[in-house]
Amino acid sequence: MGYRRMDKHVLATMFRRWIDGQSISTISEQEGFDRKTVRAYVRGFEHHGYQPGRQQVDRQRLEAVFDELLPNNQRSRSKREQLQPYRQELIELVSPSDPKAEAMKPKTAYLVLMEKYGVPCQPIFPVLMQTCR
Repeated sequence: MGYRRMDKHVLATMFRRWIDGQSISTISEQEGFDRKTVRAYVRGFEHHGYQPGRQQVDRQRLEAVFDELLPNNQRSRSKREQLQPYRQELIELVSPSDPKAEAMKPKTAYLVLMEKYGVPCQPIFPVLMQTCR
């Protein structure tokens, strides 16, 4: 199975199926998620006091439970933003203002910064080339 993003609509459908008494395997097959994923959300429902079978469901409380259970899908800082604090130093290493200093290749300059500052080691070479311009 490939990656499929979980949202409130899918989680509500999963919750409705589980409340109606469907098994984790059935929900997994119908919704296209792995059984372990469905089981994790069912455990979250149980942790918040819900049980399979018909019961009164407070919509606002359920929305709060969904918000708590859903993963936080915010992106981390972009690769360009990660290099921004080192931009001037990168430019100086790649094209030094001192004519006697030897210019480094962008990848070598990045490796120097990794050693010096502990810059995260990620495949950011294309961004590095843009930053050095």
